[in-house]
Amino acid sequence: MAFCHGPRISQRCKCNLSYTIRLLGISLTLIGLLNGVRLAHAQAPERWSSPAKVPSYKQFTEEPPLLFADQNHTIHAFNSQPGDDGGPEVVWYRQWTLAQGWSALNDVIVAGDKDVELLDLFVDARARVHLVMRVETNIFYAWAPLAAAGRAPAWSTPIVIGRQALPPFSATIAGDAQGSHLFVLYGGDPNGKGVYWVMSSDGGETWSGPETLFLTAGEDQVAAGLDAIWGQDRRLHAVWNVFNSLGTGVAGYYARLDPAAGTWGMPMELDEGGIQLGIEYPKVFEYQGDLLLTFYNGKTNQNYWRRSSGDGAAWSEPALISPRHIGKNGPVSLAADSSDRLHLFFAERIDDDNHGVWHSLWTGAGWTEPIPVVRGPRVIDRIGGNGFDPHSPSALLVNGNLLFVVWATDGGAGSNGAWFAYTTLGTPELPTVTLPSAALPSAATPQPQPAATPLPAATPTPTAQPMPALSNRPAPRTAGPARPLLVGLAPVTLLVAAAFLRHRVKQRGYLSH
Repeated sequence: MAFCHGPRISQRCKCNLSYTIRLLGISLTLIGLLNGVRLAHAQAPERWSSPAKVPSYKQFTEEPPLLFADQNHTIHAFNSQPGDDGGPEVVWYRQWTLAQGWSALNDVIVAGDKDVELLDLFVDARARVHLVMRVETNIFYAWAPLAAAGRAPAWSTPIVIGRQALPPFSATIAGDAQGSHLFVLYGGDPNGKGVYWVMSSDGGETWSGPETLFLTAGEDQVAAGLDAIWGQDRRLHAVWNVFNSLGTGVAGYYARLDPAAGTWGMPMELDEGGIQLGIEYPKVFEYQGDLLLTFYNGKTNQNYWRRSSGDGAAWSEPALISPRHIGKNGPVSLAADSSDRLHLFFAERIDDDNHGVWHSLWTGAGWTEPIPVVRGPRVIDRIGGNGFDPHSPSALLVNGNLLFVVWATDGGAGSNGAWFAYTTLGTPELPTVTLPSAALPSAATPQPQPAATPLPAATPTPTAQPMPALSNRPAPRTAGPARPLLVGLAPVTLLVAAAFLRHRVKQRGYLSH
């Protein structure tokens, strides 16, 4: 055995020490790979409440309620469903607060023996809520003060603003902050199948006649999936998709309206569609001066996003929201908290054991690794109403720091009403602002519509039912082909490093004597 003597001992030991440090570095790297360490864009898990059912909600639905949160710790919820007597669908209102939970239902808009299908809502800065609905093939509009939205007499007389709507019925409403200029888009066939729009310049008192925005490529196609926002650039930004006769999404589009000129720009395709499932569930948002588009594309069975850092004239290339999630489970939902962090929610699956609602944060260039609000194996129960396959999540912030999300269940699993969960963020709570006193709508000029016969107000007892027991542990990562080799090498590397260190310590102790 060779020994080091004199000055050469120091030089050789330094080399051995450097080699040992490198071995330890390799070992730590392997451990990091094994544990799936992600140092960039880390997201701390939120403590979500146990998922619970929205009480007295329509059982067989894939649509959660439409929500709006005021700055007085209250969520206002609207949906359409039949009454307890099994009559036609009507529009219902209820509230949710953290202290009181869900209030009793109140029916606020009825149409005699005709079904009323609620399609969209918009709340302006004057705390007035504007609704668009469908009765038969007509699009109706009504408004009320938000503070009195649960009282049927507070609502204006619904008026017809669009005709010859087509299934799958879709409409969206948007407007400027004060609600002075309102815009409604819907899918119909007044002059060919496509997208039509109407506008009001007096807060909803009078409306223009339907005008054509877009016509589909053929009689076997219809337009639906509409969404629109009024941007900071004082333009209306809209998205929609086209369905074929089989009910499959074919293409998706974005277009913008310059109200000053009264003209729409040329519609832009969101992406190249897939062969079967196509493009569906387009949404448009505005955040920090940028426009964001999200949509589902069947070419990979996943959700995508695009960004425009301007007025919608130019867009980034489509990018995946989450590469490891798949499934067609409704649109995504976005909401910004009081610290101006942008939250995204979507419903998809990782594998058969990991269906759920997922939460991610905007990084400025993409989205953080999603974490589950709720997840578990898909449960198919089309008869018993206990299916589990989340669909169409919708989220919002209450006073800037209470994050609330509601979702439905995919019909293929067996619809079972709407579910919700919430969490409190570490962001500042916005100051309380009470709603202004309700100024009731003036009598409206009668419009052609079905006669209204109010249903008795329902007073259900809230009976929230628990979800199936689901784990909130981190979702398993997909194992790479090198993982078994890494698993075997890491302990060996650590043992070699430890043995070498032990040997050098003994050797240095011997040499020091």
